[in-house]
Amino acid sequence: MSDEQKPPKTPRLARADEVVAFEPRTSKARSRFARGSGKGYVLAEEKKEELRQLLLSEPHISRNEAARRLGLGQATVTRHAEAMGHMFDRARTAEAAKARVVDGRQRRAELANLLVEDALVQRQHFEDEDLDPRGRADIARAVGSLVRSVTDLDAADLDRQRAESGRGEGSEVDSWLQHMTGTGE
Repeated sequence: MSDEQKPPKTPRLARADEVVAFEPRTSKARSRFARGSGKGYVLAEEKKEELRQLLLSEPHISRNEAARRLGLGQATVTRHAEAMGHMFDRARTAEAAKARVVDGRQRRAELANLLVEDALVQRQHFEDEDLDPRGRADIARAVGSLVRSVTDLDAADLDRQRAESGRGEGSEVDSWLQHMTGTGE
């Protein structure tokens, strides 16, 4: 086969022991390679220095913002920052997580209220005298489904509250299993 007939060589990805200038992920092959296969690129010294300077000039910068500014992956920034002795402040992350939990509880409570209202509306339709048996059965199934949904939401919130307050490690079934197997207190 002559040189003209040979297919073009695909660019070779860098090995872990080679130092290469880091380039933003552009191709699918490079993107897959750089996303945690364990063989990722070694960060070039100039990028390490940029990261070091950024962390020194703005010590309270978030990991995500540093990654955006430098065009690096979040895991890469974390790994190299930790190697430099810099730990990112996770207090804001913890506060945001707590806020999401509270927001989620509020949304579930609102949803439960709406489901109860829907069940009541369906129940009122059930009282219509001109409703045929099939229509009554459909409404009964709808009401049953809505009530089960509300019950499931309430049970999930109760389990979470018990786990958070230290009064339980999950559901009543979990408590029963711990008691039966002797793994509980």
